[in-house]
Amino acid sequence: MTKAEKQKIVTKYKQLHQFLEEQESFFLAHLEQLDTEIMNVHEDILTRLLEETASLGTLTGEMERMRQQPGCELLKGREGNVLAAT
Repeated sequence: MTKAEKQKIVTKYKQLHQFLEEQESFFLAHLEQLDTEIMNVHEDILTRLLEETASLGTLTGEMERMRQQPGCELLKGREGNVLAAT
């Protein structure tokens, strides 16, 4: 192998090495961006679940209070009107 051929191989190797380093940097940056997006979505979902859990807790409490009321109290609407059978 001549000195020119060796130099050509070394040059090509350096080019490929540089290309791979650039690809690594690109993919690591992209991975970090995806990680941030996933964390944001996760936080949004967790917030919604906590809100829904609190809402369900409120509804459960209301149902428990209603269950403990006498039967005639259950027939009253929110304004206190007795529901009439029509």
